Amino acid sequence: MPGLVVYKVALAVLLVTTASLGGNAYYSQQQMTNLNHKVSSLTDQLNNSTSQVSSLNNQITQLQNLNQQTQTENSQLIMELNQLQSEITHLQAQIQNLTKIQNLTPVTHTTLVSNGIITIQEGGTASQIAYIPFSVPNMTRAYINLTFTTSAYGLGGQSVTATLLNQTQYHLFTCCNTTNAYNYTLLPTTWSSPWSDSYTTQVSIPNGGNWYIAFFDTAGYAYGGNMMETITLTTQTA
Repeated sequence: MPGLVVYKVALAVLLVTTASLGGNAYYSQQQMTNLNHKVSSLTDQLNNSTSQVSSLNNQITQLQNLNQQTQTENSQLIMELNQLQSEITHLQAQIQNLTKIQNLTPVTHTTLVSNGIITIQEGGTASQIAYIPFSVPNMTRAYINLTFTTSAYGLGGQSVTATLLNQTQYHLFTCCNTTNAYNYTLLPTTWSSPWSDSYTTQVSIPNGGNWYIAFFDTAGYAYGGNMMETITLTTQTA
């Protein structure tokens, strides 16, 4: 009987030990499976990370290439800008030179004062003088070109004189002291031509204002007639 008991006890211990070992093996297998899953998951994550890193590297490479291209374009634009600035500076210098030249070069303007046939009335007094008025603006220089002739016209080659009168002198010629008088050839003038039947000259105008060209024949000469004249005015302003 004691032997049977011992046998039973030993069998029980064996069964317990076997059961215990079987449970440990199962647990270990479960743990190994879990670890394998984790390793597989980490491997997938690592592969994904590697792919992302590769993608990021590609993006970085593209950005670096783009940055290099931008730097190259910026360098080219800077060169073009410098060239344009140089051209602008050159053009500004040319404009300044042209402005100086323009300021130094007077502006010339010529106008026709009179052209045609005028009549000197009979009588030979101051009241028969023919006047051609014109106005001169303020300027740096002014002059008239004057041509007259009595040949082949009503005066028949008779000698006349042309005079340049300012406003004050004109008043002396037209005032009451010389009307129907024969002393007008003694009055002051700014300029007078010689007595002639044909004459051409250029006469400077000393200042701006109202001016007159007067044509008359010899004082006391009873006969009048026609004559041909042309007068142009040239002014130069700074």
